[in-house]
Amino acid sequence: MHDPSLAAFLSSLPIEMQREPSIAEAMAAEPSPVLAVVARMVDRGVRAGDIARRDAPRVIAVFLACTMGLSLYAATMESDDFLETMKAFLALLEGGLVRDGDRGGKRALSTRRRAR
Repeated sequence: MHDPSLAAFLSSLPIEMQREPSIAEAMAAEPSPVLAVVARMVDRGVRAGDIARRDAPRVIAVFLACTMGLSLYAATMESDDFLETMKAFLALLEGGLVRDGDRGGKRALSTRRRAR
Protein backbone atom coordinates (compact mmCIF):
# COMPACT_ATOMS: atom_id res chain seq x y z
CA MET A 1 0.00 0.00 0.00
CA HIS A 2 1.35 3.40 -0.97
CA ASP A 3 0.40 6.20 1.41
CA PRO A 4 1.86 9.55 0.32
CA SER A 5 1.17 11.09 3.73
CA LEU A 6 3.72 8.72 5.28
CA ALA A 7 6.64 10.59 3.69
CA ALA A 8 5.32 13.90 5.03
CA PHE A 9 4.97 12.42 8.50
CA LEU A 10 8.46 10.89 8.48
CA SER A 11 10.07 14.06 7.19
CA SER A 12 8.50 16.22 9.89
CA LEU A 13 9.09 13.80 12.75
CA PRO A 14 12.60 15.02 13.74
CA ILE A 15 11.35 18.61 13.96
CA GLU A 16 8.29 17.58 15.95
CA MET A 17 10.48 15.56 18.31
CA GLN A 18 12.49 18.70 19.08
CA ARG A 19 9.40 20.85 19.41
CA GLU A 20 7.36 18.45 21.54
CA PRO A 21 9.24 16.51 24.26
CA SER A 22 6.43 13.94 24.64
CA ILE A 23 6.92 12.81 21.03
CA ALA A 24 10.67 12.45 21.60
CA GLU A 25 10.00 10.46 24.77
CA ALA A 26 7.55 8.17 22.97
CA MET A 27 10.03 7.59 20.14
CA ALA A 28 12.84 6.85 22.61
CA ALA A 29 10.66 4.41 24.57
CA GLU A 30 9.67 2.44 21.49
CA PRO A 31 12.58 1.01 19.48
CA SER A 32 12.50 2.14 15.88
CA PRO A 33 11.89 -0.68 13.42
CA VAL A 34 13.71 1.34 10.75
CA LEU A 35 16.77 1.72 12.96
CA ALA A 36 16.67 -1.99 13.76
CA VAL A 37 16.60 -2.91 10.06
CA VAL A 38 19.46 -0.54 9.24
CA ALA A 39 21.51 -1.79 12.22
CA ARG A 40 21.01 -5.41 11.10
CA MET A 41 21.96 -4.51 7.54
CA VAL A 42 25.14 -2.75 8.69
CA ASP A 43 25.98 -5.63 11.03
CA ARG A 44 25.77 -8.03 8.08
CA GLY A 45 28.11 -5.71 6.19
CA VAL A 46 30.56 -5.76 9.09
CA ARG A 47 30.45 -9.56 9.30
CA ALA A 48 30.97 -9.83 5.53
CA GLY A 49 33.97 -7.49 5.70
CA ASP A 50 32.32 -4.77 3.60
CA ILE A 51 32.12 -2.29 6.49
CA ALA A 52 34.85 -1.71 9.06
CA ARG A 53 33.49 -2.29 12.57
CA ARG A 54 34.72 1.13 13.69
CA ASP A 55 32.71 2.73 10.87
CA ALA A 56 29.41 0.95 11.62
CA PRO A 57 27.89 3.77 13.75
CA ARG A 58 28.76 6.33 11.07
CA VAL A 59 27.29 4.16 8.31
CA ILE A 60 24.05 3.83 10.29
CA ALA A 61 23.92 7.59 10.92
CA VAL A 62 24.55 8.46 7.27
CA PHE A 63 22.00 5.94 6.04
CA LEU A 64 19.34 7.30 8.40
CA ALA A 65 20.20 10.88 7.47
CA CYS A 66 19.85 10.04 3.79
CA THR A 67 16.51 8.31 4.28
CA MET A 68 15.25 11.28 6.30
CA GLY A 69 16.32 13.55 3.47
CA LEU A 70 14.60 11.33 0.92
CA SER A 71 11.43 11.43 3.03
CA LEU A 72 11.57 15.22 3.09
CA TYR A 73 12.18 15.29 -0.65
CA ALA A 74 9.21 13.01 -1.30
CA ALA A 75 6.98 15.08 0.96
CA THR A 76 7.84 18.44 -0.56
CA MET A 77 8.45 17.78 -4.25
CA GLU A 78 5.51 17.63 -6.63
CA SER A 79 6.98 14.92 -8.77
CA ASP A 80 6.08 11.50 -10.06
CA ASP A 81 9.71 10.46 -10.49
CA PHE A 82 10.46 9.52 -6.87
CA LEU A 83 11.01 5.92 -7.95
CA GLU A 84 13.79 7.14 -10.24
CA THR A 85 15.26 9.12 -7.34
CA MET A 86 15.28 5.97 -5.20
CA LYS A 87 16.90 3.99 -8.02
CA ALA A 88 19.61 6.66 -8.24
CA PHE A 89 20.15 6.52 -4.47
CA LEU A 90 20.53 2.73 -4.59
CA ALA A 91 22.94 3.05 -7.51
CA LEU A 92 24.95 5.55 -5.46
CA LEU A 93 25.14 3.09 -2.56
CA GLU A 94 26.20 0.31 -4.91
CA GLY A 95 28.94 2.46 -6.44
CA GLY A 96 27.32 2.64 -9.87
CA LEU A 97 26.20 6.26 -9.97
CA VAL A 98 29.49 8.14 -9.59
CA ARG A 99 32.48 7.13 -11.65
CA ASP A 100 36.08 7.84 -10.72
CA GLY A 101 37.72 8.90 -13.97
CA ASP A 102 39.13 6.05 -16.02
CA ARG A 103 38.81 3.50 -13.23
CA GLY A 104 35.11 2.99 -13.94
CA GLY A 105 33.76 3.35 -10.41
CA LYS A 106 36.36 1.16 -8.71
CA ARG A 107 37.23 3.88 -6.21
CA ALA A 108 34.50 2.79 -3.78
CA LEU A 109 35.89 -0.73 -3.72
CA SER A 110 39.48 0.40 -3.15
CA THR A 111 38.36 2.79 -0.40
CA ARG A 112 36.44 -0.01 1.28
CA ARG A 113 39.48 -2.26 1.23
CA ARG A 114 41.64 0.44 2.86
CA ALA A 115 39.07 1.00 5.63
CA ARG A 116 39.32 -2.54 6.96
